[in-house]
Amino acid sequence: MLFKTKVWDTTMRKDFLIEVYTEELPPNAIKEFSCQLPVVVNNVLSEFRVDFKNVETYVTPVRIIVYVLDVAEYTKREVIEILGPSEKVGLKNNEFTLQAIGFAKKYNVDLKDLYIKETDKGRFLAIKKIYGGENFKEIIKDVVIKIISNLSYIKTMWWEESKFRFPRPIRNLVVIYGDEIIRIKFGSLTSSNFVYGIKTYPLDKIKIAKSKKISLIDSYFHILKNECIIFDFEKRLETLKKSIENITEKKKLCYDNDTKLLNEIVSIVEYPSCILCEFPEKFLLLPHEFVVTCMKSKQKFIPLYDEKGNLVNFFIGVKNGKSENLSYVKDGYQKVLVARLEDVKYYYETDKKADFISYFDKLKDVVYNTKLNSSYYDKVIRVGELAKFLNKKLNFNISEEIIEITKKLVKNDLVTQIVFEYPELQGVAGKIYCNEYCKKNNLPQEIAVCCEEHLKPKDYNDEIPKNGLGILFSLSDKISTIIDQTLIDNLPTGKSDPLGLKNTADGVIKICVERQYDLDLKDMFEFYKKLVNIEIQQNMFDKFLSFFVNRFENILLEKFKIDEIRAVLSKFNGEFYTKSVVLLSLKKFRQTEDFGKFIEMYKRVYNILQQAKSKFSYEEVVNRKVDLELFITDTEKEFYKKIVQVKEITQGFLKEKNFDDFIKTLLEMKPVVDNFFDKVLVFDKDINIAKNRVALISMLLDIISEIGALQYIQL
Repeated sequence: MLFKTKVWDTTMRKDFLIEVYTEELPPNAIKEFSCQLPVVVNNVLSEFRVDFKNVETYVTPVRIIVYVLDVAEYTKREVIEILGPSEKVGLKNNEFTLQAIGFAKKYNVDLKDLYIKETDKGRFLAIKKIYGGENFKEIIKDVVIKIISNLSYIKTMWWEESKFRFPRPIRNLVVIYGDEIIRIKFGSLTSSNFVYGIKTYPLDKIKIAKSKKISLIDSYFHILKNECIIFDFEKRLETLKKSIENITEKKKLCYDNDTKLLNEIVSIVEYPSCILCEFPEKFLLLPHEFVVTCMKSKQKFIPLYDEKGNLVNFFIGVKNGKSENLSYVKDGYQKVLVARLEDVKYYYETDKKADFISYFDKLKDVVYNTKLNSSYYDKVIRVGELAKFLNKKLNFNISEEIIEITKKLVKNDLVTQIVFEYPELQGVAGKIYCNEYCKKNNLPQEIAVCCEEHLKPKDYNDEIPKNGLGILFSLSDKISTIIDQTLIDNLPTGKSDPLGLKNTADGVIKICVERQYDLDLKDMFEFYKKLVNIEIQQNMFDKFLSFFVNRFENILLEKFKIDEIRAVLSKFNGEFYTKSVVLLSLKKFRQTEDFGKFIEMYKRVYNILQQAKSKFSYEEVVNRKVDLELFITDTEKEFYKKIVQVKEITQGFLKEKNFDDFIKTLLEMKPVVDNFFDKVLVFDKDINIAKNRVALISMLLDIISEIGALQYIQL
């Protein structure tokens, strides 16, 4: 038991700054660290009881900057009283017992420091410990190391003897407290009194020096400003956009406002300088998607368009640093892009030499999964069979002939040269090549569209395919992938999801909810596993179902309470649309005064049946049919009559998925249920009558349970 007394020191305050200089960080690490840093710094400073006013954090491609304002000279001092064993246990004949000795040893105090503390619960041995009160300078090293060490990223490396791991090697460290450079050793690195300028070769080392007019920390920020280093991410992004707009307005052009691309550019430069470049017009004869991907993917160039949205032979390259030697940089950018586009032209022309359908057989040479003993050809065959299965189950009414030809085209772009070089063009390339094939062979263009759209949605926030064929193959492909990974016991169980299976499942759910589909996951799983030629472990379906339930719950938590979700999904086999509708009705009904009465009625019925299960066998409670001849009271007869009437009415609501009226109708049973329990003793002395009454109550519970297991609802 702890009792704290806080003592605040009113001491001199100084600013505190850390700069960690690294080799170029991955763009994703910059994004991660930008989110983590404020939390990490605040947590570490709180852990060390450091009193401060505010924290500012910044991340550039090579710098991690922590700026803490108004740090107190001494940490917060706290006196904590800790209670130990009771006096009876800790003292025997005025001698400390082993328990008392262990208590003192645990907190590293002498036995003479123990004293008796009087409390409401009795007398206890106690000690007082003083924490904090250290000079901040004495703990700076620990604070700095802890902040850096607490930054996490999925991929790290070590580069020196201490084997400290970080996304990229740390090459310099600056620590300033007030007007003093603090020297600390971090692994094989010792903090310095200089910073590196903007990334050039060779790197400029600039000494941090104070003067009468400016402090060391101000000097540090002056150096960054003079070097044209914009350390704030948002300001770098703003500078980039203004620079782009200056160019496009003069040329009366538009730019590709791709947020992902612009953020990535800002993550690889500390000062963006834009340069207008151009490439030969002949490359505009290539599919524009190929040209744009070539610019954005490999070189991080920004494509430009005319006022009608047509791609033009101009682009913007972004240089790191001041606008110097731009003609040389421009020439370099143009030569690089032309070389890349020549490659794209070669890939495109080579791919077109063969009929697109001929690539289907080449999928046999692409390994899909060694544990499944499967090529991509085998995978596509399974997807096609599953598509035929779902076509019938979900009433797509697409001819099997169309499904068969689509199967032989939908994944063929995987073995084209353009997709081998630019994997992000999968689907896009398929649509372009398949479109040409469909025109030659008088096939519906929706097949070509399906080649691209079957990859959608990539997650729950992405749009779903627009045509039926695309939706059918999207579901088939995604479900096939998840079952394949289930059969080899490779579903993700934690945060790690290298195959993106969570997003794949979310895509299935998104389609089902928007298109109003209910799946039969059990039936589908049993059908699919017959297509796979491997030995399958027991209980694989349970893992498959659990995976989908977890993903569905994760999505539903954005709109619904956990008890509502658990109740509605208690019985679930892939009814994504119906369960969504039920939850909407339940959520709306929960906001009314009648909700509590309804749940009270359910729980009264449910609890009686739970008691019955302890008195009778499970089959007698669940499977027994009501015997009308065993009714001995008018109340029982009226209760049965009302249940039958409600069941007939609610069946219509179930077919219409009208759960608002379904619930309202059930609510009308509340006075009838209360009257039944008030006048009828369920567990009659005659065991047959008792069992019959239990069966009667079970009839009602079965109807209500169409909503879910409402015992999970917390009032």
